[in-house]
Amino acid sequence: MADNDTTEHGADRTFRVPVSTGLFRHWRQLGEAALLLIFYIDRTTRESIGPDGARMGAVYGGKPCPDAHVASAFGCAARTVRRWRNRLAKFGYILQRRTPVGQVISVMRSKKWPGKPTDQERTDVSAQNGQPCPIRADNPVLSERTDVSDPIKTEQGQDKDKKARTATKPADALLAFSGEILKVTIRQDRAFSEGFPHVGLQAEYRKADAWLVAHTERRIKRFSQFMYQWLAKCPAPWFSKQRQEPEWM
Repeated sequence: MADNDTTEHGADRTFRVPVSTGLFRHWRQLGEAALLLIFYIDRTTRESIGPDGARMGAVYGGKPCPDAHVASAFGCAARTVRRWRNRLAKFGYILQRRTPVGQVISVMRSKKWPGKPTDQERTDVSAQNGQPCPIRADNPVLSERTDVSDPIKTEQGQDKDKKARTATKPADALLAFSGEILKVTIRQDRAFSEGFPHVGLQAEYRKADAWLVAHTERRIKRFSQFMYQWLAKCPAPWFSKQRQEPEWM
């Protein structure tokens, strides 16, 4: 068999993952979750210095990584990946942060590029030397940067940047409710209050947010539509104007 298992299809190609042999000593804590840890190491695209001074690897550069996406790579159920992920977080192999679209994963004590400096280290060295941070094409940590120097902007472009920096945040972007998962803007709250005048909106926001926290497996893509359907199910009281009198009375 060849050293690299490759086929004529690019999707079937395999690559090596840098894993330390010290992983063998953790087989009792890891179990089957070691496969998920190797997956996270393979998908690590950036390293930074953590609070404890050790390196942390950002999976997908810090973007959310849904369990369903990982399950499709393994060919298993999403609940299996969720069980492995919670096991890794329990024993301190990863750090996870929940978002509405998935978990943001950080690999603790990452050693994917032990000889490569992190972003903070390169910035500190450049600041001490008084020189701009050089970009190396062979550094995968900084592979997302494509140009070292910014192009010279025209006066019109500078004016646009200045307006964008000094522009005040619109009132519609401010939040009327901020929960664990649910976020309702002032514009949405105004529309809900006009459409459902008989409903106590703040109480229903808290109920909906608690429901979302208790049902994290439900993937809600459009929270405004979810909140509209939630408020539409709230019954109107008997004294509400929405209850019209029969025509024969």
